[in-house]
Amino acid sequence: MMSFRRCTPPALLALLLFISCDRTRVAGSRKLPKGFPSERTAADFPKTQFLATLEEAPSAGRNTVYTPTLLYAWNGVAQELRGGIAPRPGSSPAFRALTASKGHYGAMEESEYAVETTVEGEAVSVRAFFHKALDFPVLLQKAPGGLSFGGRAVAAFGMKDYEGAITRFVEILYYKDDDHFALRLRPQQHDQEIVLAKGLPRAPSLLALLRELDTAIAKGRELQKVTAHQWRYRWETTDRFLVPEFAFHIRAEFPSLLGQRFASSAGPKRIEEAWQRNAFVLNERGAIAESEGSIGVTADTVVAPEVKPQPKNFILDKPFLLLLRHNEKRPPYFVIDLQHPELLRSLNIKQ
Repeated sequence: MMSFRRCTPPALLALLLFISCDRTRVAGSRKLPKGFPSERTAADFPKTQFLATLEEAPSAGRNTVYTPTLLYAWNGVAQELRGGIAPRPGSSPAFRALTASKGHYGAMEESEYAVETTVEGEAVSVRAFFHKALDFPVLLQKAPGGLSFGGRAVAAFGMKDYEGAITRFVEILYYKDDDHFALRLRPQQHDQEIVLAKGLPRAPSLLALLRELDTAIAKGRELQKVTAHQWRYRWETTDRFLVPEFAFHIRAEFPSLLGQRFASSAGPKRIEEAWQRNAFVLNERGAIAESEGSIGVTADTVVAPEVKPQPKNFILDKPFLLLLRHNEKRPPYFVIDLQHPELLRSLNIKQ
């Protein structure tokens, strides 16, 4: 039964959000990957955490995954309760961030996602969903030997041998050296982009890390105006780049949200359930992402000038940031701060 009526206490508030992905999107005759790996629990991925907001602090040495779906669904909760949601004294930082975050504003157009509210008696569920499939204009090159990330051999793709058709949709945003750079990959969906950045300074939150990325991009834009640095921002036939393949499908609980109490115009509420399922595949064809969650309630220095071009190796074999977004003026709708290889496809596992 679909309804948008206001529920009265003691209501059970169930918040559900879902990102599905169009898995049949094609680039010419090349289909994007079909499906994701089998779902596993977060216990199998001890080096990965999921954050509900960009304002939260990532844990040192752990992967961080973020999408704004919990925030979109939480907005639906606020609308159903007619606003007035207020954390109580002693609320967890994660819950306070959830109720106060604005980091998702503008990440997506309203037409790109949907939020529906279902009321059954005193139970309320809010469901938000969107799907994304980003396919590259041409097939990127597989790296037969893969690469080593964190001591693990993982599958990789990119441009091991120069190919002009590839360089036309891969832009060098910033390049200090082989350990400090940022690239932008433009899929066939021209209003979207995939950004990869290696060597950014560590930051106290994902939002602060994104600001470090903005700083690097701005610096790159200025350096491109200097003749001595222009070689850094154009592709040479000796350049190459390699990206590790992602393949994961994880369900994780949000213990920092469980049991949190808050006041609302519909009376006091308490979160009884909080979980999220995230899946992501990235390879030489493109990227697909999926996420589902539920909440229930009863910088660097300027480099020295160099005129002679040097081979540039954009090899993502150390911690790096990956994000999906419309453009650099808008917040991302998918972020991975990769520190550990457990989210990557091992070289010995067939696609």
